[in-house]
Amino acid sequence: MSSANFSFLEQIALPMFVFWGIGLVLSFFRSSIELIWKAFFLLIYFFYFSLFYGEISQGYQRLVNNYPYEIVNYIYGLGKTYFYTLLLLWPLVLIRIYYSASEILSYAIIKALVLATLVYWAGFAIWLVFYKQITYFLETRLVELLRL
Repeated sequence: MSSANFSFLEQIALPMFVFWGIGLVLSFFRSSIELIWKAFFLLIYFFYFSLFYGEISQGYQRLVNNYPYEIVNYIYGLGKTYFYTLLLLWPLVLIRIYYSASEILSYAIIKALVLATLVYWAGFAIWLVFYKQITYFLETRLVELLRL
């Protein structure tokens, strides 16, 4: 079982929209957010949900038909998602820091992003060193454990 069978979008669509949906529901319980903004949150969610419905549906079918392999597929997708998120955030954060009026906020963002990047690099280094063992665990042992 390899994550190469699916595109990156197919790999992460279902868990991403589930996570986004949970955040959406939680935002509805926040009383300080006005109703109009909650309506926009819902509208945006449904727009993207309808746009990626095919990928979400395929992910759900794979989950129902063979959930252990799909969960392993999600785990493989986490590393890619983390990498692409950092790739997108770094230039945005650097521009945000330049225009920021608050030095405290700038330093907090810098520290958080540097820490997130170092955590990624450490995880990637561990993956490079123990690639065979991690792959064996995920594709064999974890699948067996999930089938119990």
